[in-house]
Amino acid sequence: QMVVTSLLEAAGYSVATAMDGFEALEYMEDNADTLPDLLLLDVMMPRMSGYECLEQLRELYPVDLPIIMISAKSEATDKL
Repeated sequence: QMVVTSLLEAAGYSVATAMDGFEALEYMEDNADTLPDLLLLDVMMPRMSGYECLEQLRELYPVDLPIIMISAKSEATDKL
């Protein structure tokens, strides 16, 4: 998370971070009037997986909100 944040901020992007899916959903609710241009979701978040968070985000927010799923997993069985 820190590496991606540093790279994006160095490129001039404004970055908001959440430590888990619940925090991400809370951030989105608190900032519903100014949705982000892009969400990056880690597949392996604590307490709520990225997939579970994605499911809730898709129910609550416009389908055209871009969401990129990222993961450190690299085995063929881990891929969709």
